[in-house]
Amino acid sequence: MRRAMVGLAAALCLAAGEASALSIFLNSASAPELAGSVAYDFDDQADDTYFTSTTVFGGQLTINANNGQLWFDDQWSTQFGTTGISLDTNNNVANDFEFVFTSEVSAFGFAVNALDVDWTMEIFDTSDALIDTFTIPNQVALGGFNRRGFAGAFSDSPIKRVRVRTLGGSDRALIDNIRVSVVPEPGTATLIWLGLLGLVAGSSRAARGRTSTGSTSNVT
Repeated sequence: MRRAMVGLAAALCLAAGEASALSIFLNSASAPELAGSVAYDFDDQADDTYFTSTTVFGGQLTINANNGQLWFDDQWSTQFGTTGISLDTNNNVANDFEFVFTSEVSAFGFAVNALDVDWTMEIFDTSDALIDTFTIPNQVALGGFNRRGFAGAFSDSPIKRVRVRTLGGSDRALIDNIRVSVVPEPGTATLIWLGLLGLVAGSSRAARGRTSTGSTSNVT
């Protein structure tokens, strides 16, 4: 019994390890991985505000410009299908910026518009190890103000940081309506794993008890 339980626990731990490598690119705000997510916009930010680093959404997200500056702007938002203030990149430099979440998240996504070139999006775990890299495709074929899209990711490994940048040259991107799914505490897999460890420990104690009782009964 003990060997069977240990084997089962090991198998589930191995399965959990394999599942942790799963990551998916999300191209829609209606993706099932974002069900129940919290949505944020930038409408409470002052128009024409330039920055290299700022914290928004009540301290839930830090945005860092790794090259040049970013800014909050309302000039083009409505033309590209969003409202109010958007996060605007600098189209005079090779764009490179990052989102750092205060909490660990399992999935996120954001509206991203006006892309003339491909962008890349890298997601990192809590130890700052790279989980996966995705391409955000350019929107040239959509034409004009129809250059609209969505980019995000889901991962079984908690996501802590997201780096977004152009693959080459400069481009302008309008980003808004960020959705975030926070990792639940504790995770279901963790509870199952702990429960199995408890069963294994209990089985081991019971086996030792039976052995001890059997040995005592043979004493005359």
